[in-house]
Amino acid sequence: VPTLREADPLTRAALELSYGRWALQCMSSADFMAIPNVFYRDGVMQLVYVLGWPMPEDLEAAGEGPCDRPLVALLCMGVAFRVLGCYCMVACHRGKQHKPALCKPKPTAAGKDARAAAAPLH
Repeated sequence: VPTLREADPLTRAALELSYGRWALQCMSSADFMAIPNVFYRDGVMQLVYVLGWPMPEDLEAAGEGPCDRPLVALLCMGVAFRVLGCYCMVACHRGKQHKPALCKPKPTAAGKDARAAAAPLH
């Protein structure tokens, strides 16, 4: 899997919709920012840059914490996917809910048995 900086636009869009990407960014960047050892901090900042996450200086200038953007993204994705899932369940199972279909069903070709059943009895 490419990093955010290496990803082409289509792959980047798929990664932006990934729950794991935002959760990992939140957990990891919060841990990375809390590392007190100066020997490891430079290596961690290089890793943050390579992964395409916001740098601590950028977050401080914006007045944000390392988890502010990821948590908003996770909240929005959670709500959007639940609304989409609810719509799909309602739209796909209308017959089980004893409700008419949302769209007109395709006509089916009537076979000989259907014509015979519809024919009046003499």
